[in-house]
Amino acid sequence: MGINVKRACFFIAFFATIAVTSSHALTFAELDRMAAKGDAEALFVVGYEYITGGLVTKNEQTGFNCIKQSAEKGYVDAMYNLGVLYDRGIGVEKDLKKAFCWYEKAATAGDHRAQYNAGHMYFNGIGTLMDFEKAFYWFQKSAAGGDDLAQHAVGLCYKKGDGVGKDEIKALAWFLVAAVNSNEKASVNAQVLMRIMSNWDIDKAKQMAKEIQNEMTP
Repeated sequence: MGINVKRACFFIAFFATIAVTSSHALTFAELDRMAAKGDAEALFVVGYEYITGGLVTKNEQTGFNCIKQSAEKGYVDAMYNLGVLYDRGIGVEKDLKKAFCWYEKAATAGDHRAQYNAGHMYFNGIGTLMDFEKAFYWFQKSAAGGDDLAQHAVGLCYKKGDGVGKDEIKALAWFLVAAVNSNEKASVNAQVLMRIMSNWDIDKAKQMAKEIQNEMTP
């Protein structure tokens, strides 16, 4: 079907987070002291540095342990990235069931990246039982948050009727939304659908796409 790419690039995920964290302005020694006292954000940042070898000698296992502690304290970025670590086998033995577990925890906490990955794993039966309805649920959540992979996935679900009733108008609407967010596959799928749809249905889908974009979660 085409829903075969997880948003699980560890380093991109971290760079996006570190760029906006207030703790990043602190020295590593200060962060390490904060982490030792159990500060969840500091544990996450220290874990990142050990994983990447940025400000300290690279040690993936130590990095994993720090991020795991942060995740267990409920720090959402750590929860998502702990899923990535289990998914990729970084600092720990690869474990797709645990990866799925942490993706779903982060998804429930509102992380749009994790929502897409949880949907992907439900859809493909990776680390959990295959369940198209649950996959569609998480794809929708992620799509509403602006994730282009999820928006494309929602379109594919509507196109094929996987986990939701088949609806080509809604499929096209979501392909158009994803295409605006530079998803090339969605753009191609939109063009393919428009070749077989009536002008009335295309116009309806375009109007629906505008409404979806206006309601998108900031």
